Amino acid sequence: MLRAKGRGVRRALTDYVAARIERVAEFFGGTPAARRRRAIATLACMVGALTLARGVDDPALSKEISGRGARGVRQAVTPARE
Repeated sequence: MLRAKGRGVRRALTDYVAARIERVAEFFGGTPAARRRRAIATLACMVGALTLARGVDDPALSKEISGRGARGVRQAVTPARE
């Protein structure tokens, strides 16, 4: 667990995640707050899908999770068609 690793590891992870959020937010339109919210949701979906897909021992389920996660992120970042 990360808490057991100490503050240095957590600080490094915080800095890394914050930088990734800023980078992902650049792909979205809207207010800075709206872009940040979308970036956090997108990053969380990506990391969650990857974690779950790698954590299960069923290859078919792993593929399904990673595929669904990728499609979900693509849908989230693609502007709606008018």
